[in-house]
Amino acid sequence: MAGWAGERTAYLAADGAYAGRAAGGPPGQRRGRGPLADGRRALGATGPPPTGAAGPPPPRGRRLPTPKAAAAARRRQPVPVTLYGRAVTPLVSELTALWYHALRDHPLRIVVVRDPGGRRRDEASFCTDLSLGAAEILEGYARRWTLEVSFHDQKQFLGFEDPQQHASRAVRRTAPLAGLVYDLVLLSYAAQVRDGRGSGWPVRPWYPAKTAPSFLDMLAAARHASLPLAISTPPSAPCRLNKPACQWPPALPTAA
Repeated sequence: MAGWAGERTAYLAADGAYAGRAAGGPPGQRRGRGPLADGRRALGATGPPPTGAAGPPPPRGRRLPTPKAAAAARRRQPVPVTLYGRAVTPLVSELTALWYHALRDHPLRIVVVRDPGGRRRDEASFCTDLSLGAAEILEGYARRWTLEVSFHDQKQFLGFEDPQQHASRAVRRTAPLAGLVYDLVLLSYAAQVRDGRGSGWPVRPWYPAKTAPSFLDMLAAARHASLPLAISTPPSAPCRLNKPACQWPPALPTAA
């Protein structure tokens, strides 16, 4: 994807065990971002390693504590951000360190977030692009949640998980087809909204605060728009040899 981007910079957002792969990899126009678990203590300070000890110089600076412990000693600043569709103002602290097991020679920008209300535990995120601020790092990683939602909707409503695939060719066919249908439903709804049709959803008393359509609303709109294509004047039935001419609708029998 970085090769397709040309002059642009491609950001790779990964979750869980894939975060280390997002941070590492070949250098170039790709930048990685993702969560940083607090148990990863293999963080080293940036700058030249300490000298004076016997043996070869260490490959990194002094060892740092966990991201949360390192951020606890720093001042936390309130930063307004939009995460998962909600405007929030968490307390944020930042530091720059080396994640030795993932990317030895390039420092990471680490952002530790604290919920002012204390309802959520502290979370740490990183980015290999040191020019980005805390808000850009957090919002950029939160945008990957739309991928999770798309896979959920494809599995629940488009049969993405139903086929029993035992061959590589089947995987290459069924998975792209589910994604293609998903995209067509979204584009169909966007076209209806652009034309001033179907921008709403049925009003229900159990949706008092609903402000945006769900995928089911978009799927229902696509089905409703396709009804005129199915309910129309059907074509004439195929005629066979030695049969009277076919017609539609069929002629009613006449009384003797």
